[in-house]
Amino acid sequence: MSEMRIAGTVSVDRLTKYSGTDLDDLCEATESAITEGGGFGWLKPPPRQVLENYWKGVLLVPERRLVVGRLDGMICGSAQLSRSPRNNEAQAMAGTVTSAFVAPWARGHGIGRRIVSEVEQLARELGLLVLNLDLRDTQRAAIHLYETLGYRRYGTDQIPQALIIARFRALEMPLDTIHEVLAAPDLATRNAVITAHLERLEAALEYTRQAAQSLRDLLGRTEPLPATIEHVAVPATAAAAITATIGADDDAIPWVLGALGELRATVEAQGVTVGDLAGGIYADELFTEACGEATLFIPCPGEIRPAGRVKSVIVPEVELATIVHDGPHMDLDRSYGALAAYVAEHALGVPGPIREYYLTDLSDTPDQERWRTRIGWPIFRTTP
Repeated sequence: MSEMRIAGTVSVDRLTKYSGTDLDDLCEATESAITEGGGFGWLKPPPRQVLENYWKGVLLVPERRLVVGRLDGMICGSAQLSRSPRNNEAQAMAGTVTSAFVAPWARGHGIGRRIVSEVEQLARELGLLVLNLDLRDTQRAAIHLYETLGYRRYGTDQIPQALIIARFRALEMPLDTIHEVLAAPDLATRNAVITAHLERLEAALEYTRQAAQSLRDLLGRTEPLPATIEHVAVPATAAAAITATIGADDDAIPWVLGALGELRATVEAQGVTVGDLAGGIYADELFTEACGEATLFIPCPGEIRPAGRVKSVIVPEVELATIVHDGPHMDLDRSYGALAAYVAEHALGVPGPIREYYLTDLSDTPDQERWRTRIGWPIFRTTP
């Protein structure tokens, strides 16, 4: 006859002190688990006083956290999350789950999964990237549970590789890149993959450095930017262009640089003569709603054949008030502000997309401090 399971209320706690019958309940659940071969290093339940001292000691260890599962308020299972001591920096990103069990009489209610989920959440809060499991072969139910949750078994011969994976994850290396490193056929290939990741980290660091410098500039600037404003009339021109809806966030600048690179490669491949400077047209919504249409273009007097995202367009004529920005695109907002203030005070601004023309950009130099961008604000000219 199969055992009938009665539904009950399941809850999970992070236990920092015992109250009520918690300690007795935990000892009884432990005794049941040990009798069934549930680990803890005991082959049979020890005297109750030994168990009580053990569980009291768990709460006293600074590097150990206790998560318990309850059925109708009674503790019926637990797991412990252990971190390495502070002087073990090599394992600082890894934690170990030990003494995980659910009493036989409480199984079938999903308590084990709830406990594991809470341990994983706790590990994330502690900044851990890897969870190692300490299980005995006799803990069949626990082993089955972890495998269904996506955990993998490692033999002792695989531990060095697991530690390498943990180390690379701590260095923000994506899993597919780690796989490339481990599968590399030779040292040169492996180092090339690692070097590529290093360059991505350095690029992100440079972006952060520029953002920090921009904040310093904003905090330290008391005088308005010196601005040389010009009024220009731009005629209509045929161009190769890429148009997309983008967001005014961290992805906008990479999109601009990528689209310019694709445009230049397409024009060169088709042998088309390039006219004036490459430029961009940005809808008002990009600035007012942080999402809108953007068009990157390169003037081309000759015929351009559609290829991928690249299309042939006519860039409309426009009258602009312009300012030249020197430096990274990240700081364009400063020049935008100076130009907007000028238009508000000295010109008749009209609705319409903003223009940018790239006098010097990534195709000329990787040094962003040397980049130069002409920003154009649409106006109705009343003076030369």
